[in-house]
Amino acid sequence: MKLPYGYVLVGEEIAIHEERADAVRSIFEYYLAGASLGKIIDVLFAKGVSSPTGKSKWTRAAADKLLANAKYIPIIGIQT
Repeated sequence: MKLPYGYVLVGEEIAIHEERADAVRSIFEYYLAGASLGKIIDVLFAKGVSSPTGKSKWTRAAADKLLANAKYIPIIGIQT
């Protein structure tokens, strides 16, 4: 099973990977502030945040997929 970006397996439990979770929070914050996907990936690149595949630059598709994934609700702190 491949875990979503920002999560890590600790023993048999899935936990939040705090360093990557900060990147996820940033992506949502920038998006909610009105930044385009292009601007978001430029900021991530400038901060040196590796993509989920380990590359130095994110793709718009990767950022868009992350934003559309409900599994990030615990990381960004939305109350349901």
